[in-house]
Amino acid sequence: MMLNALHKLALLLAPLRKAWLVLAISSLASLAFILVSGFNANSEGYLLPLLALSLWSLLAYIIASTFVQLPETVNNKQGFFTRLKLKLQRLFYWLLGILFIGLTATTLLFTLRLLNIWRLQ
Repeated sequence: MMLNALHKLALLLAPLRKAWLVLAISSLASLAFILVSGFNANSEGYLLPLLALSLWSLLAYIIASTFVQLPETVNNKQGFFTRLKLKLQRLFYWLLGILFIGLTATTLLFTLRLLNIWRLQ
């Protein structure tokens, strides 16, 4: 059930997979440039939104890359070792799904805190 939902989400995000990666790299590069070049009043306001943008675009790229193609479901007509292999593969994807959901929840909480801090500046 969870894997199917992540698969559907990945299929929606997959056509823009390269765009998500470019967005993540460019936002991280902009963030690094601001940090290296030194703070000033104009660039300081961009730090927190760039950090949130880089996190969300990385998450979108990860899901678009990982869950596009899932292993097939287990069938009783298959041999024992084939069923075992498919169950282990699906278990691995299930654990990745749990990890991704945890990362998404953490990123959401982090983004909400960043928005609070950014709003108070």
